[in-house]
Amino acid sequence: MNSSTPLSAKQKFEKAFTRDFSLAMLEVWYRGEAKNVKQWCNKLQKCQPYLIFWRTDGTVKSFYDPRGIEWIKNEIKEHIQKHDYFIKKLEDNVREKLKLIQPIYEKEKSLSKEKLLKFIENFEDAYTWVEALWWLCHMYEDKEVSDINIDSIIKLRKQTDRLSSGTDIVVRKSLPLIFPNLKDYVHVLTIKEIKTEKTPSIEELQKRDIGFFYTDNNIFVGESKENIENKYSIILNEETAKDRILEITGNMANPGKVTGRVRKVMGHQDIPLIKDGEILVSPMTMPDFVVAMEKASAFVTDEGGILCHAAIVAREMKKPCIVGTSIATQVLEDGDMVEVNADRGVIKIIKKSKDGGH
Repeated sequence: MNSSTPLSAKQKFEKAFTRDFSLAMLEVWYRGEAKNVKQWCNKLQKCQPYLIFWRTDGTVKSFYDPRGIEWIKNEIKEHIQKHDYFIKKLEDNVREKLKLIQPIYEKEKSLSKEKLLKFIENFEDAYTWVEALWWLCHMYEDKEVSDINIDSIIKLRKQTDRLSSGTDIVVRKSLPLIFPNLKDYVHVLTIKEIKTEKTPSIEELQKRDIGFFYTDNNIFVGESKENIENKYSIILNEETAKDRILEITGNMANPGKVTGRVRKVMGHQDIPLIKDGEILVSPMTMPDFVVAMEKASAFVTDEGGILCHAAIVAREMKKPCIVGTSIATQVLEDGDMVEVNADRGVIKIIKKSKDGGH
């Protein structure tokens, strides 16, 4: 695979989620979805590398091979059709696996090195079962599976709402205690480096913090998007904003209308920067963003629907919220003056900061 491969022959990978997760979490995420045997069907993901993470702008974008998504969905459908016990087996295994990790991630405990590594190990062991649970619920919502009763599965799915974010918080809270000299960069340590305590130099960790790609169980630091695309003969596809956009549209998650200055919260490092009354603009929000959301007058996100974290918190705090814009973080910059009209799902740019608005 090289740069001579024509664009028409390159597989498009579609952007799915944007999350500010630690590298250790990304490793588990990658292995759980792309490399480890699916315990519920005893098969490996057919399409490789299937999943690519790209850390940039203080957050991580995930790109999936659509062929791999179809493969796992078809496997789930086939198991439902062939095995009457599959739903019960899935539910029983998820419940059993969660027993070892749920009390920890829900309380967001900080752990010793040994306990943290065991927690990560148990999380990885649970991952393929939980992945199947999530896909089944998603397929049910999209009416891709029918004539089956998965009420108990849907109820169980709600119990995993904090699994990913809570697990990452446990990692982030624990690592500074284990590596106090690396406090600002512990989130880019690999699991192997945590185990061996043979950590890279601060300079190398700083480079990782700026940006990397992770796929095929490897981290690529300092590589361009083009190089990664050529290496794997793929295209990392995502919606991009056009020049001179004056209005952005999304979905109303909670009504209301406010005017204020933009504060982009791309990841954890931006949380302390927000000021009272600013408009929080983010790819998504997670539970540990709440301290910033309390100060904001409104929320705008690239991703999510009416049941996403930002939407739920907006309704609780009674603040205007527009989700699913796709491009808000690309178009808006810190200090832009905007009007958020969540009644209509429209963000109007009043004045750009670069034109003197900041």
